[in-house]
Amino acid sequence: MADFKKIYSLEPIAEVIKSAFDMELDISGSWGYSPDEAIIIKSSPTATSQLEHTLSSIRAHIEMNMTLSSKQRYGGINI
Repeated sequence: MADFKKIYSLEPIAEVIKSAFDMELDISGSWGYSPDEAIIIKSSPTATSQLEHTLSSIRAHIEMNMTLSSKQRYGGINI
């Protein structure tokens, strides 16, 4: 099993998601690893719980696929 590291970026979280997934979200903050690094949902076109699931899926996909070498990547990631 791979050792997953926190996502680190100098870009705002909304810009990272837009660049990687072509999805515009009204969010700010960080990746939600702790209360001090919370994702702040400013507004949501769907139920908040649905957006929370989407954000969890995005974070898992980045950690388990996009940041790992091709031999370590996971597929079919489900939250």
